Amino acid sequence: MANAEMLKGHINWVEDMTTPQSILDADTSFLVGRVVVRVNDSSTEVTTLGINGGASRLALGGDDADTGQFHGPLAFEADESNTMSMQARFRSSDVSVSSLYVGWTDQNGSSEVPMEDEDGTLASAATDAMGVLLEGEQDGTWQTVGVQNGTDNAQAASTNISDLTDSEWTTVLVAVNAADSGTMRVDVDGVQLVTANTTSTVASGNNVTTSFFRSSIVFCPVISADDRSTAYNLDVAEMAWWGNVGASFD
Repeated sequence: MANAEMLKGHINWVEDMTTPQSILDADTSFLVGRVVVRVNDSSTEVTTLGINGGASRLALGGDDADTGQFHGPLAFEADESNTMSMQARFRSSDVSVSSLYVGWTDQNGSSEVPMEDEDGTLASAATDAMGVLLEGEQDGTWQTVGVQNGTDNAQAASTNISDLTDSEWTTVLVAVNAADSGTMRVDVDGVQLVTANTTSTVASGNNVTTSFFRSSIVFCPVISADDRSTAYNLDVAEMAWWGNVGASFD
């Protein structure tokens, strides 16, 4: 009985995007299984792809104002969860005009993407977030990014992961742990991402970035997309999250 009680605060879900979408709020909010898709206006469309395994397509209009987000539940508190993780499998039809963020955020109802780096200037709409960002107008390289209480962390570019290419599926895993003032580790297609800020000397694992997020913040997993004046498609074939929610020990 004791073990069963402890499991009440655990969330473990993999959404394979095979569920037909339903409309939550006119043309701006959609539900695909347990993933909520939010777009900033009706010109950004969401469709279900009839491909093997299933996928959802976010079609951005290309007027440099279209944005969209796939997010899971706002339920995860890192310092109550040991390690909490999110994973996404996705592809972009045109990396050179894609702004993609994958990771965690404290916002799940905003039309603004959590973090972006348009024209080389990091901008965070989220108060707290941590993950990886790709700004295709610069190049196809992933960067670790984060924000704590409105103050951005230093960006750091990958030194060992190949640049993302057009229409190629990739899988990103972002795992975080409360150790060392907030530790994050990122895997891209099964390879641990390395930057100038990662270290392999801490007990929480190899190739981690430390002091990267605050405690006592509730996060949700997210994939966000912004355009850079050219239309493109973001296809998401899988989104997963697992860990303990704060209520399991509060």
